[in-house]
This record gives sequence, C-alpha cells and structure tokens, in this order.
Amino acid sequence: MNIIEMREKRTKLLATMDGFLETHRDGKGILSAEDDATYSGMEKELAALTNEIKRMERREAIDADLSKPVSTPITGKPMTATAPAQTKTGRAADEYNSSFWNVMRSKAPMPQVVNALQVGDDAEGGYLLSGVMALYHQVPFREVIDRAYGAYDSLKVKAMSTKVLEEYKKFLNYRVGKGELKASQFELGAVNQFALKHNAAGYPNFRIENVCANCSLWQNGQSVDIYAQKGAAKGAPKAPAGFTPDKLLKPAQIKEFL
Repeated sequence: MNIIEMREKRTKLLATMDGFLETHRDGKGILSAEDDATYSGMEKELAALTNEIKRMERREAIDADLSKPVSTPITGKPMTATAPAQTKTGRAADEYNSSFWNVMRSKAPMPQVVNALQVGDDAEGGYLLSGVMALYHQVPFREVIDRAYGAYDSLKVKAMSTKVLEEYKKFLNYRVGKGELKASQFELGAVNQFALKHNAAGYPNFRIENVCANCSLWQNGQSVDIYAQKGAAKGAPKAPAGFTPDKLLKPAQIKEFL
C-alpha cells in the first residue's frame, strides 16, 4: 500500500469514528463499556496509520535528497577561446578606471567623467572625484592638514576653481563626518604639528616649523602678511624679490625673507 492509499484509509477511518460516536452515545452523550472498547480500538488503528504515514513521508524526503545531482553539470563548450565576461562594479569598473585617469589628466572634467566618479548624492553630502578626492580613493590617507580648513572663504589666493573647491569641502565634510578622515588647519609658526610617527625618542631635536601658509610668513614670533605689499608702512617686512601672490615661494626666497 502506497502513501496515498494510506492517507485515504485514514480519512475513511476518521469519518467512521465520527459516525460511530454520533450513533452510539446514549442520552447523556456517553458510550457504553462495549462501545468504548470498540472506539478505543479504532483510535489505536488511527494512530498506527498516522505513524506509518509519517514514516513514509520521511522516507520520501530522504529519497528526494539522494536523487539530487551531486555536482553542477558542465553546459558550456569546452576549450572556448575567451572566458565569459564578468561585470565589474564600483572602483573595479572599467568606466571608473577610465574616468579616474581622465580626471587626473584634465583640469576641467567632462560631464560623463563626473557622472562616473560621483560618491554618494547631494542629499547625504556626496562629492565628485577630482584631484585630492580622487587620490583618496586610490590611496586612502587618514589625515589632511589644510592651510585654510574651516575658513575657506578667507582664502586670498585660491589654488583651485570655485567648483572644485566646493567639491573638496563636500569631500572633507563627508569623510570627517563618517569618522574616516581627520582634518585640521595648518598652524603658522607651530613646531609640533608634524611629528615623527616612529622612534621619536631617538631624534629629540627633530622638528618641522610651519613658516609659510596662505600668503603669510612666520617672522619673529608673528604672522606677516605678504599679499598686500603695496602701501606698506616704512620698515614693515617686505616680500622677497620676484614674489607674486600667484606663485609659490622657493626655499631660497623664504630664507631671504626670514
């Protein structure tokens, strides 16, 4: 007898048991001793059928599991010349790689490059990958010391376009806000902002002094503005010869000024 026949037999037995109760209960709804014995026998038979059905169901589950394939069949053609193309995403994508190097080579990224190098969206403070921002995604540095961090509106000479500066500020806010980057302002005159990371005790006299930033020089314990030299008071410190606000000072010029 198969499992279907067993289930049908159990269903019929259950219906017989219901009919037996309806026809053999007395006026008080009680079975006689003889009828109770008969009904108990039917209950035992129902329990036996149920146990057997469960046993057969377990066996069917085992047979189904054993009939599954033990490995994935090879459906492709052997010895194909090229492997199937795999779609790369994120920084591994070909579009990202191409766009990144186009940005690095260009001062004015094309719109299609900008779209490929968008990180986040405007709602969460996203930014475009250009210059320093693009470098961060290739070499994830942990700290930025900027000559005007936190006060970019006060810049006298801007080293980047307004658009790129806005994206740079978004980048700093985004990464600093996530705790992935530390940012601070370059402190003119400081001697401990750049410290040795390893074996500092072995070089007790080592120091880096911040002497020039944002068109200001550190001289005799004070910051000297060298941007607006025209009309300076007599005796005031002068900018080195050949200096213009749009050019970087050479080491020899800084030494001459100090």
